[in-house]
Amino acid sequence: MPEPQTLNLSVFAELSARMSAGGKKSDVLAEAQVDPERWEASQQFWLKKMADEAARDRFALTQKYSGLYQAALARVTEQATQAQKAVKRRAVVEASKVVVYAAPAVPARPPPVEAPADGGVSSTRAPGPVPSERPPASVQPPSVASVPPAASVRPAAMAHVARLTVEQLAAMRAELASSPEGEHPAVRQRFGLDDATWALEEAHWQRKLAVDKDLFGQYLKRFQYCRALLQR
Repeated sequence: MPEPQTLNLSVFAELSARMSAGGKKSDVLAEAQVDPERWEASQQFWLKKMADEAARDRFALTQKYSGLYQAALARVTEQATQAQKAVKRRAVVEASKVVVYAAPAVPARPPPVEAPADGGVSSTRAPGPVPSERPPASVQPPSVASVPPAASVRPAAMAHVARLTVEQLAAMRAELASSPEGEHPAVRQRFGLDDATWALEEAHWQRKLAVDKDLFGQYLKRFQYCRALLQR
């Protein structure tokens, strides 16, 4: 059994793993609320105990420590990996944000000029020319034969409205490309999509990117940038 001033074997292995994973000794000890003197005493105690056991060709304590150390190191490594992923995801989300500018206000149409009550000609003129009620001669109304039947016209409400901007699409696809397949549903969920809405979104963007070369170039540039962030 360890002496009263020393740490037990599992705590000693845990702190050793954190330091081996890159944690600064002073920070690791401060977080565990262990003073340096107690750490030094624990280190001397357990290393001497394992050395004495090895001198007798016995390794039970060494094997126990090794198992605790490896398990702790795996936990620390996984926590660090998840923390790095979280930082990268935040960076990708920030990179996918775009500034939305408000559309300029449409000026109100000036009110019509009322005729004088006595039937005379008003001296007040309209602020602008009054548009003709008849279309120009060059504009001909469509013939009845050229208008498609109502059944063939798809209502605008039935068309899919994209949920993602092109920057968000690139960020999401970059994360999908950098993640195991089992994590894909969680990635899509973070962008507000389930399997059904993602299928609609994917089809929408495939059509749009296929016909707009400039938009595809913008998407590709953002995708490469976000993927580089995730692969650092």
